[in-house]
Amino acid sequence: MRFISKMMKTAAAAALLLTITGCSGDVKLNTEEIGKMVLTAERSGESSNGAGFEVPEGCTTIKVEYNITKGSCDLKITGADLSNPDAEPEELLEEVNDGELVSELTGLSGEASITVDAAPGSYIMTFTEHNMTGTVTVTAE
Repeated sequence: MRFISKMMKTAAAAALLLTITGCSGDVKLNTEEIGKMVLTAERSGESSNGAGFEVPEGCTTIKVEYNITKGSCDLKITGADLSNPDAEPEELLEEVNDGELVSELTGLSGEASITVDAAPGSYIMTFTEHNMTGTVTVTAE
């Protein structure tokens, strides 16, 4: 039950981030599956978006796989404490901005994968698309 409650808080933070940062062009961020996130963009323009991400118990890494045929993407992975169910939107955004930087991947283009060490817990994935066409998949492993 505790895990489900934590996931609901992560989902609330994700919705907040998508609302605050917005997107331009045709950009979709699928966060429906726990421990997996898929960013798909078609001529994104210069845009930025993000969402909460949960690394479940038993997982020790975050795998970032990408296939970007045009433009590029940056991904910032930040640790976040999303445990306050009564947090105001400003508090959640502050948590995102003040969270511990886990990894910052810049200029992702072409096709490759990167693995980042990550303990179980809550993270914020912040994507910045630079006229991007392609897909970025983030998976807890």
